[in-house]
This record gives sequence, structure tokens and C-alpha cells, in this order.
Amino acid sequence: MTDTDDGLNQGLQYFKKHQFQEAIDQFTQVIAAYPKLAAAYLHRGESYSALRQWEKAEQDYDRVIYLNPKFADAYVYRGMVLKAQHKIPQALANLNQALTLQPQSVAARLQRGLLQAQQGEHLAALADLDAVVAATPLGYRDWE
Repeated sequence: MTDTDDGLNQGLQYFKKHQFQEAIDQFTQVIAAYPKLAAAYLHRGESYSALRQWEKAEQDYDRVIYLNPKFADAYVYRGMVLKAQHKIPQALANLNQALTLQPQSVAARLQRGLLQAQQGEHLAALADLDAVVAATPLGYRDWE
């Protein structure tokens, strides 16, 4: 294992224990040493999201996308953060981009379906959520 792996793994262990500030601190150390490592920004963004620090999470997801514009999950996470900030058109655009990059993304389809349902777009929501259920034999709860 490399120092990078060790740093990321330690941050993930903090995250799993719900020690989100410690996770943020650990991922920040990794970023200081390896500023082009998209995974460190992604996980720090997840940690900020867990603390509802939406703007900081959004900035980290922006960085992930800058470093790896074809990483569909980063668009999903950023879409979720934008939704939490009530930036609905931007959230929808990110979820659509995730589905453009990865059409079978259950996470993107689930989040888009939930967003559409909240916006009263019931037929579109139903189509996305039906696709989620069809793609996951145990149902959508696997992706919450």
C-alpha cells in the first residue's frame, strides 16, 4: 500500500464511523500531498455532505469533475448537493449528465426520479423509478 492508499483508507474508516470532521481532516491531508487525486476530493465532499456543509461539498465535487469530467458518480453527488441547496435546474442538469455518461446508473436514475416527483413531474418520475426497481431486484432501498 502507498501513503495515498493509507491516507484514503484512514479517511474512509473515519467516515464509516461517522467521524466526519476527522475524515475531512484526513482527506485534506491527502489532498495537500496529492492535489490531483480526484478520489480524495470525492470522499471529502461526501464527508462535507454528511455534515450538511453543502457549499464545501459542491466545491469538492466541482474539483472532481474538473479532474475527471467523465466520472458519472461525481455528477450524481453534485446533483444531490445542488438539490439540497434548492438549486433544482442545476441538480437536474447534473443528474442528466451522469445518465449521459453512464446510462445504466441506478443512483442517477433514482435521484432524478425523486427530484422529478418533488417537482410534480409524476410520469417522468415514474419512468425513472420503474427503471430503478427493474434494475435492482431488491428494489430502490439498495441505493438510499
